[in-house]
Amino acid sequence: VYRQEKEPLSGEASLLELAPDTGKLEQTFSPDRLSYTMTVPYEVKTLTFTATPAEGASCRVNRKNLGAGGSETEFQITVTA
Repeated sequence: VYRQEKEPLSGEASLLELAPDTGKLEQTFSPDRLSYTMTVPYEVKTLTFTATPAEGASCRVNRKNLGAGGSETEFQITVTA
């Protein structure tokens, strides 16, 4: 009987890129940064992010509707190894 060993899981759980499809982040992207802010015009109803995980990692962006003009909407991006 031959038992194949599983490949070890990656310990890398970071993003290589984070970019919104509308507007731009107020802070420069860095894999070490955990929080960003941005402002979009009131007519923007949806916002999509390009989130590129490090090799061996995966990411998920929660889906939310943008609030009314003048309000804040928090998006959470989860990266796992």
